[in-house]
Amino acid sequence: MGDLSDWLAKTADEILLSIVEDIEKCLNEEPSPSTNSRLLAEFLINSFQGAMLRMKSSRDRRPLDVFVSMMNQLLDE
Repeated sequence: MGDLSDWLAKTADEILLSIVEDIEKCLNEEPSPSTNSRLLAEFLINSFQGAMLRMKSSRDRRPLDVFVSMMNQLLDE
């Protein structure tokens, strides 16, 4: 069973890294000299995952609404 858990964790990490890379590419289409696109991409994914976890555990959509609102503010700057 341990091997399956390791495989699943590695696969999930690879998928998430791929998503981060895709977001980073999108952010680089309009580069900002004051923003590290890679760090912002990782921040967005981590924040989204946290919002989804909180939304599920609280059975309330507010964490997702806050995430979307803040993401819009960050990306409009």
